[in-house]
Amino acid sequence: CKCDDHHHRIFLLLPWPLIVPPNRISTQSTLSPPLLPLIILLIHSAAATTSEETMILDGDQEEQQEEERFHQMLCSSLSAASAWIVLVITLEINDFRHRLQTSPKWNNLDIATTVDVTATNDSQTDNTESSPSIATSPACRLLAALSAIQLGLRDALLDWFILYSIAYAIIAGFTWENADPNMLVVLWGFSVIISAGIFFVAAGKVPQWLGYYHRSRIQILSDTSTLAKRATSEDSITFSSFRYRVRLAVGTHFLKFYFILLPFYVGLKLWAYLVSILIGVTFGYLYLFVVFKCRQKFRRSRALVALGSASFLYVVSAAIFQKGMYLVNKAWQW
Repeated sequence: CKCDDHHHRIFLLLPWPLIVPPNRISTQSTLSPPLLPLIILLIHSAAATTSEETMILDGDQEEQQEEERFHQMLCSSLSAASAWIVLVITLEINDFRHRLQTSPKWNNLDIATTVDVTATNDSQTDNTESSPSIATSPACRLLAALSAIQLGLRDALLDWFILYSIAYAIIAGFTWENADPNMLVVLWGFSVIISAGIFFVAAGKVPQWLGYYHRSRIQILSDTSTLAKRATSEDSITFSSFRYRVRLAVGTHFLKFYFILLPFYVGLKLWAYLVSILIGVTFGYLYLFVVFKCRQKFRRSRALVALGSASFLYVVSAAIFQKGMYLVNKAWQW
């Protein structure tokens, strides 16, 4: 490498005093041949080190951006649970209404005598007011029971909205900024796996909901409770008691996911919490609409539609499960 007055070349920062004596540095000086391999080796090692450091920094930045992106993801298990709760609550309320309308005890308009359905005991005297009778005639009795169903549903939704909000506020409040990003990815992967399990159970319920077969003995997640049957079979029941039975029946479906969803509130932003619930509720109502239309339109080919829909949901469940395992494996590799 030479330097002259007409062409100025930019040299790398090399230890020139160690290579060439100061009194021999001039515009006409030339490096001795034995030093060229050493200089080339130093240049290559410096370039390799710089390139490696740049790649490490770029990799760290990409992982950090990916972790931040994972941190902002929605809670898939919360969405799946919300969709499932919409489905089973609708079935539960319809079970109450169906039993009321098909039972002669509640819907026999030919009965002329009045029926007192208030459970009273003259021997008991207390300061509390007795609950009013549901009705004194079958027609009014049915209307009062339907009104109790609406009030019980409202009470249950309000109760569990408060309970879910309190649980989210406590867990997310303490882990809002201090959650480990790798742990969040692991939790997100398990959340996806749980949503895959809910899809799997829903796929098995499709033939039943389409009317292909009746209730199965194997119940992983039951779609209805036995409280409707008990409440409508009692000869004497008060209005408040019937309302409480509906409230309790709806609450059992919320309780199934209350403790399972607690770990997935860690580091979950408020907008992600609300959007996850909104997506689940929307999907649940859309699923109900599709099932309702299929029951009306495909009466003769109901079995084929049920098996095809169940097979499709099984495939979707498997794909979601694979995605969840991929996320968990990727987080553990970090």
